[in-house]
Amino acid sequence: MLRPMCGLAGIFISTPPGQPAPEIPDAWLDLMDASIAHRGPDGSGRFRDVVVRGDGSQGRVAFVHRRLSVLDLAGGRQPMTLAEGTSEARTVVFNGCIYNHRQLRWNLASAGAKFATDHSDTEVLLHAHKAWGAAMTGHLEGMYAFGVWSRGEGTLMLARDLAGEKPVCYASMEHEGTRLVVFASGPVGVAGVLTQAVPRVLGRVFALRAAHMNLWLRFGAGGVSAFEHVEEVGPGCALVFGSGEPRMTSLPLPAGPVVPLNVEATSELLAQSVEARLDADVPIGCMLSGGIDSGLVAVFAQRALAKRGRRLRTFTVRMPGGIDESSAAEETARHLGTEHTTLDCEPDIAGALPRLIHELGTPFGDSSILPTFWLSRAMRQHVTVALTGDGGDELFGGYDRHTAAL
Repeated sequence: MLRPMCGLAGIFISTPPGQPAPEIPDAWLDLMDASIAHRGPDGSGRFRDVVVRGDGSQGRVAFVHRRLSVLDLAGGRQPMTLAEGTSEARTVVFNGCIYNHRQLRWNLASAGAKFATDHSDTEVLLHAHKAWGAAMTGHLEGMYAFGVWSRGEGTLMLARDLAGEKPVCYASMEHEGTRLVVFASGPVGVAGVLTQAVPRVLGRVFALRAAHMNLWLRFGAGGVSAFEHVEEVGPGCALVFGSGEPRMTSLPLPAGPVVPLNVEATSELLAQSVEARLDADVPIGCMLSGGIDSGLVAVFAQRALAKRGRRLRTFTVRMPGGIDESSAAEETARHLGTEHTTLDCEPDIAGALPRLIHELGTPFGDSSILPTFWLSRAMRQHVTVALTGDGGDELFGGYDRHTAAL
């Protein structure tokens, strides 16, 4: 899977007719920016706006973004605004990659959309929102989390991809007609702002407490946030916040014939999926463990790149004193003919855990986060984007965590 890792955050306040929406202090945005800074080293930006709707109610919004540049390095800066008249103006903050962005751009341009960038998938989201509103997610193929501010409607839309691959957390609270929405790529920025924003905007005390810890400790994962009132936008869901109650829509599972689980059909699907994820303007590599999952991804990536006269770069981390799969990975790389690099790593658990705990912002029961972090950090010296074998066990039933949890 292709893993661009931008960070997004924002605050939305809606007030009833005749009541002005309070200002959003820079200190709140600074706090949110700090919580996502590690997600995007290549750029940062902010956006503010306020509107008075036709019924006299107000909507105020502020966005923060941190960018990891992958597509259209010069033209893809965020927050990105489409300003085609006051009623059509809209602004987006986005994390992910839209794999069918070139086809969507052609379709939208054929219908009259005027694009300012060369091939930014971020701008495609803006024109898609203008054309289809919340129904736009039904046209997207990719992994994504984004927020769109529509100035003409005074609404905020939050959306997440069907697999839930890209995270977006939020809290939505209402008191006497005033609604406060805080969202971010992780729960830490949301929870931190709530402690300051709730008393000021809603006039009541907000207390943070860890909840549902028994679920996290029993299963190593959980479907709830460790912070009270902080939720995740559900996979395949879009939430629209405006002057009334929030509206939610869900993407249906893709319709079509059932694909038989045979080698030929599965291989064709994998080949198509991997090739779609090779669209980038920066160096791409592949994590290679020597196992089946990452090996299959490397097979199809190498074949796709070979058609373009290129070789895939693969990387393995060699860890002393632990499980070392570097020999198996090197054998796989030789068989595939990739440009392989084995990176030596000195594990520093005491140094890594505090950082990872803070950046994850939620309990995480899989120790593989440590070698993955060390490998990612070492690979960053060579490539910007990495394909991995993540997801193979989940799709094909390779894990038995549910059995161990009993």
